[in-house]
Formats: sequence, structure tokens, C-alpha cells
Amino acid sequence: MVSLLLFFFTYIFLMCQNL
Repeated sequence: MVSLLLFFFTYIFLMCQNL
């Protein structure tokens, strides 16, 4: 479960950097 949450935050982080 923690890994899934970490993956979600990483995805958001990458999306923010892509902007």
C-alpha cells in the first residue's frame, strides 16, 4: 500500500516538472 502511495506522489511530481 505504501508503495502505491509513493508511486502516486512520484507521478504527480513528474507531472509538475513537466509543466
